Amino acid sequence: QDAYLTKSELKGKSADKLFAAAAGTVVGPVYESGMYKAIRVMDRKMVPDSVEVRQIFVQAQQSPDGLKNARAKVDSIKRVLENGGDFESLASSHSDDNSKENGGNLGYIQRDATYPPQLMNAFFYDNKQGDLFVLDLPNGALLGEVLNSKATSQGVKIATLSQNIVASSE
Repeated sequence: QDAYLTKSELKGKSADKLFAAAAGTVVGPVYESGMYKAIRVMDRKMVPDSVEVRQIFVQAQQSPDGLKNARAKVDSIKRVLENGGDFESLASSHSDDNSKENGGNLGYIQRDATYPPQLMNAFFYDNKQGDLFVLDLPNGALLGEVLNSKATSQGVKIATLSQNIVASSE
């Protein structure tokens, strides 16, 4: 998952330095929890604490072309939506999961939810409100839309290099 962490989610004494640093900057080495760490700020952006999303999921059939056929159906539904189709009615009639009972609406999802990383990236980081997006999943294809977001705050995407410190026997 390409998670962006907020200041409250970062632990340790490096949080203030990371939020003051520009993207591309390396902070450290910092000594925390018996380890030396070098932390690079990869990117920064405003991220929501929760998003309201809806989806249409098409289950792949158990066949060699199952995933391809699921993707083709989702692409077709997306074209209908782009030409004025009604998401709720399409979700109710074409979605293969329980969300179809609510017109595809999953409600508000928190950033700490346990959806697969590919979904969390699409919901929180890769798309903005109103975007229709298509994802290929291991078991089918998904058409999603971010409807709304709440409480945005600054987030950083980091890469960390850590080295344990072990006392020498000599």
